[in-house]
Amino acid sequence: GSISVLTPEFLQDVSPTRIYDATRYVAGISEGRGDGFADRQMIRGFENTLRTVDNFGSVQGENVDSLLVDRVEVVKGPSAILSPTGAPGGAVNVASKRPLYRTERSLAVTVGLIDAQRIDLDATGAFAPNSPFAYRVLAGYQDGQLAADGSQDKKQIIAGQLSYRISPRTT
Repeated sequence: GSISVLTPEFLQDVSPTRIYDATRYVAGISEGRGDGFADRQMIRGFENTLRTVDNFGSVQGENVDSLLVDRVEVVKGPSAILSPTGAPGGAVNVASKRPLYRTERSLAVTVGLIDAQRIDLDATGAFAPNSPFAYRVLAGYQDGQLAADGSQDKKQIIAGQLSYRISPRTT
């Protein structure tokens, strides 16, 4: 099997609005059937309508917001060992952002005509130096035009996470 990892830096560069917008750069992946806004994709000729999120099966077909995604992992080939109910062409796993024990803050603003008018906040860090607790706050707001036909994309996202480090190797 072949494994491709789409890193946070790559995802920031391509700024995908759906997972397929990022995985389309992986060889052997093309857009699946659907209305053009779902995350359906073909992997080596087999349609993959579902994905895993943090290695857990997801029954939701809607798109994952890019603010919540750390990286995307694509495993091509028969994936019977990893996901026995998945498509024979491969599997897609979305790895969520998680709290970090170093301070990082970012504010991103997108202005434009299509799929824009968006602001995202991402803040993470330890509560104090050498603290076993870390946090992550993700917040996003979008109110913009989705397509040239005048359809609107309006969403609000607020996510909070807490992490506890039991030992240097266990969180």
